[in-house]
Amino acid sequence: MVDASNITPKAEEVKAQKDLNGSAGASPAGVPALEWAPKREWWLEGENFMVTVRHHLVTYDRHEGANRWNVYAYIYPKHWHFPAFNGENMLQSACTDLPLHWGPSYHRAHRDEKGGVTAHQVGCDYAHIHDSRYKRSEPEDQFSNGAVFRDAQDLFDWLSTPKGGV
Repeated sequence: MVDASNITPKAEEVKAQKDLNGSAGASPAGVPALEWAPKREWWLEGENFMVTVRHHLVTYDRHEGANRWNVYAYIYPKHWHFPAFNGENMLQSACTDLPLHWGPSYHRAHRDEKGGVTAHQVGCDYAHIHDSRYKRSEPEDQFSNGAVFRDAQDLFDWLSTPKGGV
């Protein structure tokens, strides 16, 4: 079970956020709903890496549920796993070795103004076939017993432990 004490907002904070954002696709007055939508993010920082959970709502897929979830790792140059990356191919072992839901679905090398890689961002989504349970899963459900935050914690734990004596 994930210790959610460091990532769980109080119920009244979640309700206040929902009230502020309104329903999926809610926008500031006078702005078309399809142009603006809220996105929420939680993160946990480790030594030379960070894991994030992102949540947003969509209006185009109501039959399966409006919630969309992503988990990302940001791996910085001093992290033990950073040297494993070679380019930006998402299917390289540096990405596929990470414990991600159905494997990686995103990889980006963040670069500084000189082109040097400052972080590798690798992540997954919860919008595959048979993932409708995640699309119906509200943030409150994920905080109490959800697989998304468990997966994020597993990724954090994996990145916290050097592999292969590196």
